Amino acid sequence: MIAHGQSITAKNVISLNCVVDMEMMNAAFTDFIDNVTEAGYTPVGNIFFANGGELMQTEAIPMQLFVSVEEDYHGGLTEEFNYRTYFQVRRVLQTRVKGMSQLDFARGMETLGEAITKLDGEYPNTPTFFVFTEFEGEIYTDIGVGLQFEKRLREAF
Repeated sequence: MIAHGQSITAKNVISLNCVVDMEMMNAAFTDFIDNVTEAGYTPVGNIFFANGGELMQTEAIPMQLFVSVEEDYHGGLTEEFNYRTYFQVRRVLQTRVKGMSQLDFARGMETLGEAITKLDGEYPNTPTFFVFTEFEGEIYTDIGVGLQFEKRLREAF
């Protein structure tokens, strides 16, 4: 199932750019949260991330990790971390898969890829975002990309 016109919004967001291999993702998430809490922030909600690499890349994946926190900015973070009072990606084309394994991601990416090929007048203009949600004891992953309308130039007569 594909949802068009979704958005990713969060306030008081801390982010970190990193490069990880697929098998080290969980450790990267844990280290990220540990650093955020050690700096005196309280995470609210789940981590989400953007994959800046190729869709099926498994090694040296450029990623950006995000988490909302309860507190306003008070410092304490090293310079590699960024703090935003507000984060938003609008016009997201998104699919949801149950789970958060590489196989689950592959299923979602296939569905999203098929939907992207059917777009008319729009194209992806963001990295792929992965947003985790827990519902009734199950983990779901929303996988999506931000879209932009295609700019068409008029021909001069």
